[in-house]
Amino acid sequence: MKALGRISLVLVMFSILSASIDLSIVRALPQVSVAADSTIYSIGDSVRIGILLSDMGSASVNMRISTPVGTVSYDLGTVSSGVWYYTTLTGVTGTTGTYTVEVQAMSGDVIWPGSTVFYVQGPPFDFAMTISPPTQTVTQGGTANFQILITYSSQAYSGTTINIVLTGLGAGMDYTVSSGGGLTVLTSENTPPATYSIIVTGSGGGVTHQASVTLAVTPKFDFSVLITPTSQTVTIGDKTSYYVNVNLVSGTAASVSLAASGLPGDVTFSFSPQTGIPTFTSTLTIDASTATSEGGSTITVMASSGKISRTATATLVVKKEDFTLSASPNVTSVRKGQKTSFSLNVKPIGGFNQPVTFTVSGLPSGASSTFNVQSGKPPFTSELAIDVSSSTPVGNYALAIDASGGGKTHSLTVSLTVEKKISSLEISVDHGLLGDVTVSGNLKPSVKNAEVALSYHGPEGKEMTRKATVDADGAFKDTFSPDPSGNWTVVAKWPGNDEYDASASQTESFTSQKGINMETLLSFPYFMIPLALAVVIISIIAILVRRLRAKSRIAQPNVKANTCSRCGTPVAPGDVFCPNCGSSVNE
Repeated sequence: MKALGRISLVLVMFSILSASIDLSIVRALPQVSVAADSTIYSIGDSVRIGILLSDMGSASVNMRISTPVGTVSYDLGTVSSGVWYYTTLTGVTGTTGTYTVEVQAMSGDVIWPGSTVFYVQGPPFDFAMTISPPTQTVTQGGTANFQILITYSSQAYSGTTINIVLTGLGAGMDYTVSSGGGLTVLTSENTPPATYSIIVTGSGGGVTHQASVTLAVTPKFDFSVLITPTSQTVTIGDKTSYYVNVNLVSGTAASVSLAASGLPGDVTFSFSPQTGIPTFTSTLTIDASTATSEGGSTITVMASSGKISRTATATLVVKKEDFTLSASPNVTSVRKGQKTSFSLNVKPIGGFNQPVTFTVSGLPSGASSTFNVQSGKPPFTSELAIDVSSSTPVGNYALAIDASGGGKTHSLTVSLTVEKKISSLEISVDHGLLGDVTVSGNLKPSVKNAEVALSYHGPEGKEMTRKATVDADGAFKDTFSPDPSGNWTVVAKWPGNDEYDASASQTESFTSQKGINMETLLSFPYFMIPLALAVVIISIIAILVRRLRAKSRIAQPNVKANTCSRCGTPVAPGDVFCPNCGSSVNE
């Protein structure tokens, strides 16, 4: 039995060996080769798959591609053996990762597999950054909101952190960035109004991009409030009013409301209007109809708009019947020997109708005053005339004016300045024949024996001062020979006295020269000399002729005037014959 078993084992081993030898001579088994046109693709690329069936006839081929996000199957139909079959796939490479291509070729009842692998990579990391809106406008202290949109070069990079930094911010500005890309730029009340170009820099994955936005910061809304007049007086039972001016200072105007405080409890008020948009004016009416007592109070007017409020104050005096006193001008000046005046105005408060009388005190010596209306019932105006004499001392004087009536007295003070009288100087220059100069002048008004200083300025820095005394007519004169020769100037000055202000003349220029002044010499009217000599000669001749005639009359006999003895015709003295009959007169 053992021998039989060994023979069987040998036969089996021989059979197996024989089969192995037979397999080596049998044809190759069918194969399915699968290849892609690349081993690496980028997202969105198309993929070309090649399939080669070997050692088989035609086969029905199915292909399945396993992607990182799922599996896609394709029925390729019948594919011939021994020839590469190609198919191009699109829309497959949508995600980065490893892709496995599995092909099954069914030949008869046998399925022959084949496969290949390729990899899909994304584009290089990058991103784009846009900001909206591109421009914002805010007032000082306001907030501007922007939205940052990040677009990645590949969806695969979504979630990559992008760090945001802002530059170009103004003073007092700050910013925040939310996880959702919200960008908030904050300004302060101290941020200078201006237009800012803000650079937004985004950095991530080794890539940096910039975008910009424009932020216009306008002045914040502000306003001022002013109340006029700053003081009013109202009689119990009466009304008065103030004007409240609300002025726009900066920014875009908004509605402002008005309120008042500080008034007595029995005094009411109202604004018209109570609200407005600056710039506007409101009338504040004070009603003392129900007031019961006199007194003063400070009114505070508050103007409010949102968080902004401004105040102004005024004084209110509540009185019973009274009057007010005012003067115009409050300050005046007058020269000695002249007059000036103040206008006094008295107005009633309430139903005041009692006589009011004026008095004045504080006048300087030598001055007198008169009221053209000494007393009257308000309202009325009176003129206070001040007559200042020449003896009134120069200076400033405070005049106290009192107005009394109806048991009430009001006073005010005006300022009077007494000044010296005005004086003036005039001079002229005359040249002498021998080079001397005479400076003549007048001081007005005349101050006898006043001393005038004549300041001369000549060539080579020559300066001198000469004195001249004023006569009773105000005239003065100074004659001298300037040395050296050349161009000179002269001006006269008088220092004034207790009655008159100092004065100075105009500056006169003249030219001096040594020896005979040819200009003066040539200016003499020499043509008059012959005429004067002729007049003298004629006068002498006339005198001599008169004397000779007088002697001739004395030497002639005294001939009596007669008539002709024959015809009676009158005969003139000295005639020898009658002019009528020719007879001899002496017959």
